Amino acid sequence: MIVASADDISNTRILLKAGATKVVSSKSMAGGLLGQRAVGRYDVDITGRITMLGGLEIHQHTIPENSLFVGKNLEEAGIGEKTGVSIVGIWKNGELLINPKPDEKIEKGNIIVVMGTKEQLSKLGGVI
Repeated sequence: MIVASADDISNTRILLKAGATKVVSSKSMAGGLLGQRAVGRYDVDITGRITMLGGLEIHQHTIPENSLFVGKNLEEAGIGEKTGVSIVGIWKNGELLINPKPDEKIEKGNIIVVMGTKEQLSKLGGVI
């Protein structure tokens, strides 16, 4: 299975023709997550994860005070490069920032919303 990520959902057809099995949009998924959370219509298990797309999962991780990522921006932290997950949002002060920019600072208590496979999410658990 080849899963491609599209910033612009209008590129879906191109990615499917190029060989992708599934195409996801982090903006659409995060927007859907925000909408569902606002009306209380999604189920998460006790670890705060949502499973979808035949193996991809969305997890929410609270950044602890002693995290090595505190004070760094997303680019400096390199979370995606180290683990393979995609950061689709960050909860800050009760507001979800969808598709955060690389210069977005990570602060203790922030909740990062990430998407990835079980293996990628397991790697994240080891570095957070």
